[in-house]
Amino acid sequence: MANNYEEYIVLISRIDERVKSINERLDKIEKDTADVKTQINKWKGALPLLIAIGGFLGWLITSFDKIKGFFH
Repeated sequence: MANNYEEYIVLISRIDERVKSINERLDKIEKDTADVKTQINKWKGALPLLIAIGGFLGWLITSFDKIKGFFH
């Protein structure tokens, strides 16, 4: 009976070490996720702005092409 008790203690301590290791990894993942969220929020408005600039440049090139006939 004492032998089983010691085995249980060893198993519980191993499980405890694994849980601590998993918690450390989760903390690191949460930190990395927070960094990614910060970058996403920082550049949130960039996509519509880039699409607008691209649309304007496309319109401008098309207009000059119709006026001057650069590409024909």
